[in-house]
Amino acid sequence: METSKSGQPIYRYQDSEDALIIPSFIKPRHLNKYNKFIKQHIGPFETVFHEIASSLIHVDIYVIEPSDSRNYYTLVTSGMSALKMKTPPGYGSTKYAELMISLPPDWKFDEESLKDNKYYWPIFWLKYLARFPHKHNTWLGSGHTMPNGDPAEPIAPNTELRGFVLLPTVLFGKQGRVCKQGIFKRVNLYTIHPLHESEMQLKLENGIDALFDLFDDNHVSEVVDLSRKPVC
Repeated sequence: METSKSGQPIYRYQDSEDALIIPSFIKPRHLNKYNKFIKQHIGPFETVFHEIASSLIHVDIYVIEPSDSRNYYTLVTSGMSALKMKTPPGYGSTKYAELMISLPPDWKFDEESLKDNKYYWPIFWLKYLARFPHKHNTWLGSGHTMPNGDPAEPIAPNTELRGFVLLPTVLFGKQGRVCKQGIFKRVNLYTIHPLHESEMQLKLENGIDALFDLFDDNHVSEVVDLSRKPVC
């Protein structure tokens, strides 16, 4: 298996067509608990981007709008946790996950703007990453990185950010990180942070803690800043 200089495995996957099967949905009792959790710890949502056609899992996107206390949008997936991921031994408590991302308050969500990848990419990547572990029989968890292609390309035409890292939320505290849906089901919520290519390389060579430290030193916010400079 290919490994990075920090000793972590590097996986490479080929995209393929999804099998034409009925997608999995979150069970109603789990969905009710999840929705209450999001409203309590992340924020109320009125806008939901519902999928019309789904593959593997049905993924909706909740839109939590800016408020007086939190001047940013937050998008949250609902559907990734319909299926458990194939986690390695010792990671049983991370079998289920959902994803989120926080965006500046001037982000546009009208139909015309979302035709442009300048505004649509967060929705695309939330859906793509939500399906990724189920499509490739693997898992995603804290510290995992995902480049936009190989070699990595910018995620949008107005930025040099070229990939993502999954991290526990800071904005919503520890209470916003795990939704308990029963004795045997804990859903972990991860924020997807856009990264520069040099930051992804740093993580591969030195581990996630090295990237954490530089994020802290440079006060990198969880709210996306498409023009931010690399921390390394």
